[in-house]
Amino acid sequence: MEKIKNVVNKYYHFVFIGLILFFRGFYLLNGWGLGHMAADSNSYLYADLSISALGGRVPLYPLFLKVCRRMVRWDESMACAVAGILQHILSLLVLILLYRVLLTVTHIRLLAWITVLFYGCNVALLNWDSAVMSESLAIDLVIVFIYVTVRYLKSRSALWGCLCVLVSVAAAMTKPTCAVLTGVCIVLAAIQFFRFKRMRKTVIKVSVAILLAILFYMAYCANTYRNYGVFNLTRLGPRHNLVTVLVTRSYLNYPDKELVEKIDAIVKADEAAGINIRRYPTTNKVMDLFGDSVKEKNLALSKFNKYCAKSARWDHFMFHINNITDYWDTPYENTDWKLWDYAIEYSSFERGVYWIMKNIFSSMHIWFSFLMLAVTLIMSIYTLIRDKDVPWYWLGMWGSMTVLLYAVYKNAYASFYRHTLFVLPFVYISVAMLLSVGVRIIIKKYLKKQKNDRVNSYKNKQRS
Repeated sequence: MEKIKNVVNKYYHFVFIGLILFFRGFYLLNGWGLGHMAADSNSYLYADLSISALGGRVPLYPLFLKVCRRMVRWDESMACAVAGILQHILSLLVLILLYRVLLTVTHIRLLAWITVLFYGCNVALLNWDSAVMSESLAIDLVIVFIYVTVRYLKSRSALWGCLCVLVSVAAAMTKPTCAVLTGVCIVLAAIQFFRFKRMRKTVIKVSVAILLAILFYMAYCANTYRNYGVFNLTRLGPRHNLVTVLVTRSYLNYPDKELVEKIDAIVKADEAAGINIRRYPTTNKVMDLFGDSVKEKNLALSKFNKYCAKSARWDHFMFHINNITDYWDTPYENTDWKLWDYAIEYSSFERGVYWIMKNIFSSMHIWFSFLMLAVTLIMSIYTLIRDKDVPWYWLGMWGSMTVLLYAVYKNAYASFYRHTLFVLPFVYISVAMLLSVGVRIIIKKYLKKQKNDRVNSYKNKQRS
């Protein structure tokens, strides 16, 4: 029996590796297909990466696609397939880092493997691995960021601290929302500087990296302003804010009534034609009213949006709240993966696998992220009071999820489930941490009961 137990302990992780490969392989055979083209794919595929054009799309993912095109001698369809293959490989490799993180924060190997299995087979993430979109690479970088941060907290090495900053910048250059992770680095460095005197030399070195990152962001934003009239990582901010203005009808408060009438005519005509006014056809027509060049439009539109937002603060606030609640009960997997709709056409075995992937691995809804946000805050406070020390892991999970969700709340005007994908690694890790606490409590109670039983048994023998 002991021999069997040793074999199981030694080799059971191969079972999880096999399951991950099986389910991911099943998806590849029945899913979207490699290099799935989404609505925004062409804007990445043909992005201009020259200094005079930076500010449209952040450069890391377009650069990645350019490398893929070079690999297949600029054949577009082949390049998209290569991008899909590489994205699936990268997302598989970062599962190793996720496992290392989970093992560090939970100290339970079986729980770490179960969490990796659930995360690695979530169709919400597999879909983006197949698509020619920046989400896949950005999520992988978020996991790398978590890994290097945990290594930094364990080793307290300046090298790992600087790597945290570097990875956060790389994530921001893939998806601007991830720029808030640099803010997490700043808060982490500040807490360590004031809390631990011995770490001040290390923190100062990390702070140099943070300062360089801030200077890089400022230079990049200044270049975007020079090119497009927006001091941001991307020029899309005014257009996104315009959607809020159009949907809330706050443009009606603008003093230039002639401009208001023109905007109102466009909005009403598109709504009558069944066109979603959040989409580019409507916003492009409205933006054309503000000038000829992109820079001229953005400069004028920024002032227009600012005035409208001030005139209808409550309406704009409720727009963002509704943007969350509209997707509140939406699963992160929200796609037309063909097995979802056509499962009846497949064999009973395939339908069984499909049921597992849909109802077990991909059933997480958006509201669960907010639940875990509250749980991590409670656990941070509880652990702080109990241990009288900084609860790094709980506080890190809560802080990272908070800034990411706030960034999405402020900037997303649609597809909330898509923009909040970046919190999923933190959600899965938080769930594993919470379960590990429960497991320890159960084990502690069981061992206490065993000890009491042994003591009582010994006392009874002594009496007899």
